[in-house]
Amino acid sequence: MSNPYAPPDPNKPRAPRHPQSPPRQRAERQQKRAQEPPPQLTPEQAKSVTGRTMVFGLLMMLTLLAGGLPVPWQVVAPFVGLGALVHGVRTLIKVRTLRWPGMLSPMLIGGLMLTLLTTMGTTTTLTMFWDEQVAYQECRDGAVTIAAQDRCQREWDEARNPSAPSGG
Repeated sequence: MSNPYAPPDPNKPRAPRHPQSPPRQRAERQQKRAQEPPPQLTPEQAKSVTGRTMVFGLLMMLTLLAGGLPVPWQVVAPFVGLGALVHGVRTLIKVRTLRWPGMLSPMLIGGLMLTLLTTMGTTTTLTMFWDEQVAYQECRDGAVTIAAQDRCQREWDEARNPSAPSGG
Protein backbone atom coordinates (compact mmCIF):
# COMPACT_ATOMS: atom_id res chain seq x y z
CA MET A 1 0.00 0.00 0.00
CA SER A 2 1.37 3.40 -0.96
CA ASN A 3 1.56 6.41 1.27
CA PRO A 4 -1.42 8.74 0.55
CA TYR A 5 0.54 11.73 1.90
CA ALA A 6 3.57 11.22 -0.32
CA PRO A 7 4.10 13.61 -3.25
CA PRO A 8 2.93 12.27 -6.62
CA ASP A 9 5.34 10.22 -8.69
CA PRO A 10 6.77 12.49 -11.44
CA ASN A 11 7.12 9.52 -13.85
CA LYS A 12 3.51 8.46 -13.54
CA PRO A 13 1.20 10.10 -16.13
CA ARG A 14 -1.44 12.42 -14.71
CA ALA A 15 -5.12 11.71 -15.09
CA PRO A 16 -6.68 13.76 -17.89
CA ARG A 17 -8.64 16.78 -16.80
CA HIS A 18 -11.99 17.79 -18.15
CA PRO A 19 -11.70 18.98 -21.74
CA GLN A 20 -12.58 22.53 -20.71
CA SER A 21 -12.36 23.90 -17.21
CA PRO A 22 -15.19 26.21 -16.01
CA PRO A 23 -13.11 29.44 -16.14
CA ARG A 24 -12.21 28.73 -19.73
CA GLN A 25 -15.85 28.05 -20.61
CA ARG A 26 -16.86 31.28 -18.91
CA ALA A 27 -14.24 33.24 -20.88
CA GLU A 28 -15.42 31.71 -24.16
CA ARG A 29 -19.05 32.54 -23.31
CA GLN A 30 -18.09 36.13 -22.52
CA GLN A 31 -16.19 36.46 -25.80
CA LYS A 32 -19.11 35.05 -27.76
CA ARG A 33 -21.53 37.34 -25.93
CA ALA A 34 -19.32 40.38 -26.54
CA GLN A 35 -19.24 39.64 -30.28
CA GLU A 36 -23.04 39.39 -30.50
CA PRO A 37 -24.89 42.64 -30.97
CA PRO A 38 -27.12 43.50 -28.01
CA PRO A 39 -30.76 42.60 -28.57
CA GLN A 40 -33.12 45.38 -29.54
CA LEU A 41 -35.33 46.37 -26.63
CA THR A 42 -38.99 46.87 -27.31
CA PRO A 43 -40.73 49.98 -25.96
CA GLU A 44 -42.73 47.78 -23.58
CA GLN A 45 -39.52 46.31 -22.14
CA ALA A 46 -37.97 49.75 -21.75
CA LYS A 47 -41.11 51.06 -20.05
CA SER A 48 -41.21 48.05 -17.72
CA VAL A 49 -37.56 48.39 -16.67
CA THR A 50 -37.69 52.14 -16.16
CA GLY A 51 -40.91 51.82 -14.18
CA ARG A 52 -39.42 49.13 -11.97
CA THR A 53 -36.29 51.21 -11.44
CA MET A 54 -38.33 54.25 -10.45
CA VAL A 55 -40.37 52.19 -7.96
CA PHE A 56 -37.14 50.80 -6.49
CA GLY A 57 -35.79 54.34 -6.07
CA LEU A 58 -39.04 55.41 -4.43
CA LEU A 59 -38.92 52.47 -2.00
CA MET A 60 -35.28 53.31 -1.26
CA MET A 61 -36.24 56.89 -0.39
CA LEU A 62 -39.17 55.70 1.73
CA THR A 63 -36.78 53.50 3.68
CA LEU A 64 -34.57 56.49 4.43
CA LEU A 65 -37.51 58.71 5.35
CA ALA A 66 -39.19 56.10 7.54
CA GLY A 67 -35.95 55.70 9.47
CA GLY A 68 -36.25 59.32 10.62
CA LEU A 69 -39.82 59.07 11.88
CA PRO A 70 -40.68 59.01 15.59
CA VAL A 71 -40.29 55.62 17.28
CA PRO A 72 -43.67 53.97 16.86
CA TRP A 73 -43.71 54.81 13.15
CA GLN A 74 -40.06 53.96 12.65
CA VAL A 75 -40.97 50.27 12.81
CA VAL A 76 -42.18 50.63 9.21
CA ALA A 77 -38.64 51.30 7.92
CA PRO A 78 -37.29 47.71 8.04
CA PHE A 79 -40.36 46.37 6.26
CA VAL A 80 -40.18 49.02 3.55
CA GLY A 81 -36.45 48.25 3.28
CA LEU A 82 -37.10 44.54 2.80
CA GLY A 83 -39.69 45.34 0.15
CA ALA A 84 -37.19 47.63 -1.57
CA LEU A 85 -34.54 44.91 -1.51
CA VAL A 86 -36.88 42.31 -3.01
CA HIS A 87 -38.09 44.72 -5.68
CA GLY A 88 -34.54 45.86 -6.43
CA VAL A 89 -33.25 42.30 -6.86
CA ARG A 90 -36.16 41.47 -9.18
CA THR A 91 -35.44 44.63 -11.18
CA LEU A 92 -31.74 43.76 -11.40
CA ILE A 93 -32.59 40.27 -12.67
CA LYS A 94 -34.86 41.79 -15.31
CA VAL A 95 -32.15 44.25 -16.38
CA ARG A 96 -29.54 41.50 -16.61
CA THR A 97 -31.78 39.15 -18.62
CA LEU A 98 -32.61 41.92 -21.09
CA ARG A 99 -28.91 42.87 -21.29
CA TRP A 100 -29.80 46.52 -20.74
CA PRO A 101 -26.97 48.72 -22.03
CA GLY A 102 -25.28 51.33 -19.89
CA MET A 103 -24.76 51.79 -16.19
CA LEU A 104 -28.15 50.67 -14.89
CA SER A 105 -26.88 47.37 -13.44
CA PRO A 106 -24.08 48.94 -11.38
CA MET A 107 -26.44 51.68 -10.20
CA LEU A 108 -28.99 49.10 -9.08
CA ILE A 109 -26.29 47.13 -7.27
CA GLY A 110 -25.14 50.30 -5.49
CA GLY A 111 -28.74 51.10 -4.56
CA LEU A 112 -29.23 47.59 -3.23
CA MET A 113 -26.13 47.87 -1.07
CA LEU A 114 -27.23 51.24 0.32
CA THR A 115 -30.72 49.92 1.01
CA LEU A 116 -29.30 46.86 2.74
CA LEU A 117 -27.08 49.00 4.97
CA THR A 118 -29.92 51.41 5.78
CA THR A 119 -32.31 48.58 6.58
CA MET A 120 -29.77 46.81 8.78
CA GLY A 121 -28.91 50.04 10.60
CA THR A 122 -32.53 50.94 11.26
CA THR A 123 -33.36 47.41 12.41
CA THR A 124 -30.37 47.32 14.73
CA THR A 125 -31.18 50.70 16.24
CA LEU A 126 -34.79 49.70 16.79
CA THR A 127 -34.04 46.35 18.37
CA MET A 128 -31.12 47.36 20.56
CA PHE A 129 -32.00 50.91 21.66
CA TRP A 130 -35.80 51.09 21.76
CA ASP A 131 -36.06 52.45 25.32
CA GLU A 132 -33.17 54.86 24.88
CA GLN A 133 -34.64 56.12 21.62
CA VAL A 134 -38.04 56.74 23.23
CA ALA A 135 -36.34 58.62 26.09
CA TYR A 136 -34.31 60.68 23.61
CA GLN A 137 -37.37 61.65 21.60
CA GLU A 138 -39.31 62.61 24.73
CA CYS A 139 -36.34 64.67 25.92
CA ARG A 140 -36.03 66.43 22.54
CA ASP A 141 -39.77 67.15 22.49
CA GLY A 142 -39.49 68.92 25.86
CA ALA A 143 -36.18 70.70 25.16
CA VAL A 144 -36.69 74.37 24.46
CA THR A 145 -33.16 75.76 24.74
CA ILE A 146 -30.04 74.77 22.86
CA ALA A 147 -28.42 73.67 26.12
CA ALA A 148 -31.34 71.31 26.80
CA GLN A 149 -31.10 69.91 23.28
CA ASP A 150 -27.35 69.38 23.74
CA ARG A 151 -28.03 67.58 27.03
CA CYS A 152 -30.53 65.28 25.28
CA GLN A 153 -27.99 64.56 22.55
CA ARG A 154 -25.26 63.84 25.11
CA GLU A 155 -27.56 61.43 27.01
CA TRP A 156 -28.48 59.70 23.76
CA ASP A 157 -24.82 59.30 22.79
CA GLU A 158 -23.94 57.93 26.25
CA ALA A 159 -26.86 55.50 26.12
CA ARG A 160 -25.71 54.11 22.79
CA ASN A 161 -22.05 53.90 23.74
CA PRO A 162 -21.58 53.91 27.52
CA SER A 163 -17.81 53.20 27.38
CA ALA A 164 -17.04 56.29 25.27
CA PRO A 165 -15.73 59.34 27.14
CA SER A 166 -18.24 62.16 27.31
CA GLY A 167 -17.15 65.11 25.22
CA GLY A 168 -18.40 68.01 27.19
